[in-house]
Amino acid sequence: MSAHASAAIGAQAASGVPGLRSSSPRRWRATVALLAGCGVLVPAQLYLAIPMAEPVAEDFGISSATSGWLGGSFGLAYAVGFLLLGPLSDRFGRKPLLVAGVLALTVSTAAAALAPSFGWLLTARALQGLAASTFAPAAIAFVAEISPVRSRSMALAWTTTGLLAAGVLGQVYAGAIAPGWGWRAAFWAGAIAYASAALALSLLPATPAADPDLRLSAVYRRMVRVAGDRTLAPIFLVAVTLFGSFVAMYGVLRPHLRSVYGVSEGGLVLIEAAGLLGVLAAPAAGRLARRVTPRRLSVAAFFVAAFGLVVELASTTLTLTVLGSIVFVAGIATANPMLVALLSAEAGASRGAAIAVNTFVLFAGASLAAFAPSLAGFTAVLTSLVVLLAAAAAIVAVTARRA
Repeated sequence: MSAHASAAIGAQAASGVPGLRSSSPRRWRATVALLAGCGVLVPAQLYLAIPMAEPVAEDFGISSATSGWLGGSFGLAYAVGFLLLGPLSDRFGRKPLLVAGVLALTVSTAAAALAPSFGWLLTARALQGLAASTFAPAAIAFVAEISPVRSRSMALAWTTTGLLAAGVLGQVYAGAIAPGWGWRAAFWAGAIAYASAALALSLLPATPAADPDLRLSAVYRRMVRVAGDRTLAPIFLVAVTLFGSFVAMYGVLRPHLRSVYGVSEGGLVLIEAAGLLGVLAAPAAGRLARRVTPRRLSVAAFFVAAFGLVVELASTTLTLTVLGSIVFVAGIATANPMLVALLSAEAGASRGAAIAVNTFVLFAGASLAAFAPSLAGFTAVLTSLVVLLAAAAAIVAVTARRA
């Protein structure tokens, strides 16, 4: 990277982008709000496949096992796309990649709505995953660069909260539209929403993060170097537990609630929706980051998540089990942005590549955790997660430098 670009990014890391921050605080907050909202819309495509699998199977006359690839094709492309496309924002800039990615998501979502065959639909879903993968790394790096130091952790908390909230809202959205209007309507509505989001993103101010002299080969070499960085490696290591534990916990919680408490499908949706209360803890914790370092907050958040699982394990009532799940989600939702804040501070000019690797790790963990319910039961899975979360807290406490 050129000395000029490095100096520019260093200045942003210290005080944000002056033209955006100092000229209008409302404009800065509106930018964060827009990116946080898009942070819910974009990854929601991964989760809406869950309630849509059955109607898609009926429409194309395929088995339920085959229709499972409705989510698998998106998820695989999504994870790989973080590595292939995420770092490009270091070369071309955050805003151009955000706009191009959401436009591509608009087109691929419309293609999914028009799918005449299941093969077409899977192809469109894979293209959706690749397009969606451009958003999170660029958006998180954008927020880190434009935010004042005192507000950065809170801004990151709002932005990354959408990644978890999408897990609930994506299912609720598809479950509300698909039964009455059909699964294609869910894609059409999504395409319209993405087109509107692309227009809004095009109005964002540009940041000086792009380096026109940076070659693409250098971008990927930077990503490889970042992945092996001894300072960043511990953050990547513990990141695998975040979304992974989230998916694993809900994967075993559903059958547990059915068998032990006889909860209906509608009741399960309500219980999952209650997890949004925990998700909202992240922005609140972001305010604490003005007085407590992200390192300490992330360590505390891992222990809070582990405590929530202990409550679920020890519970003998439905109410206490649900409360434990909310506490767990609050811990995970808080740990995620705090780790991103640490990563952003440590990675410096390579934050785009670092966040791309980190996001890949997050969703790779989520993909692996999907097999947890088929490997072990409620008690075994949650006990394992308690151990993993406690270990993650210890790793961050010992190895992460003060940000």
